[in-house]
Amino acid sequence: MVFALVLVLVLFGLQQKLTPLWRSTLVVGGLVVGSLVYPLFFPHDGLPGQPSLPVFSGFWQDLTWPPSFEPGLILAFLVCYLALAVNDLGSIQSLDGMLRPGDMAGRMRKGMTITGLSGCLAGFLGVLGPVNFSLSPGVIAASGCGARRALWPAAVVMIGLAFLPGTLSVVRAVPPTVVGAILLFILSAQVAAGLMSLYSQQETVEFEHGLVVGLPVLAGTIISFMPSSVTETLPGLMRPFAGNGFVAGVLLALWLEHVVFRRKADY
Repeated sequence: MVFALVLVLVLFGLQQKLTPLWRSTLVVGGLVVGSLVYPLFFPHDGLPGQPSLPVFSGFWQDLTWPPSFEPGLILAFLVCYLALAVNDLGSIQSLDGMLRPGDMAGRMRKGMTITGLSGCLAGFLGVLGPVNFSLSPGVIAASGCGARRALWPAAVVMIGLAFLPGTLSVVRAVPPTVVGAILLFILSAQVAAGLMSLYSQQETVEFEHGLVVGLPVLAGTIISFMPSSVTETLPGLMRPFAGNGFVAGVLLALWLEHVVFRRKADY
């Protein structure tokens, strides 16, 4: 805990002192340096009990075929994808205030299409669907890089690593404390970018605006840390909604904004 706090404070200090060029390497540098320094103070042998993985492997195995359809599960995933769509739209729209790329309608349409098709393909392959967190305002604010040219080589590397599961041993060697510190640093930048977007688009920020933002954040955080024994007591159909902090937070924000604090001028 102390190491993670010190690492986060060091990252914030460097964020203020470094030039934009070196600031863009701060996340990777903090990950590497933290992984090297952590074993000097605490014993760390990676994650024990992990099976050895082959160096090279394909993905045309264990496919979800023939497909099965469960009405309750489909309904739950539709609501979850509604939350994902809101998150997707929010990430794309918030970049308009940071980068001003233009043609936001076309960009949102293409982004939502790619997210939906990628999720369908992931379901067919039996793996988790992709998200655009690496393109979010928080990551761009933390790294200082919003150019698409940097994404192409990163995408090629990630696709190549998908066929090299043995390389996950390098990822497993990163101490969880360092990973948590880096995530805390990026999420702090995410909150800062969200507040910047909120204040830049609103002439006056009212008390209701704070409730729409604050209550879902607190509720989602509380739900995320609920014991599994509490989540298991929920009905199976409600568990994906009420037991998922992200989904519950998004749905609560939609309910507050469009039902509780709805204004006639907005409709």
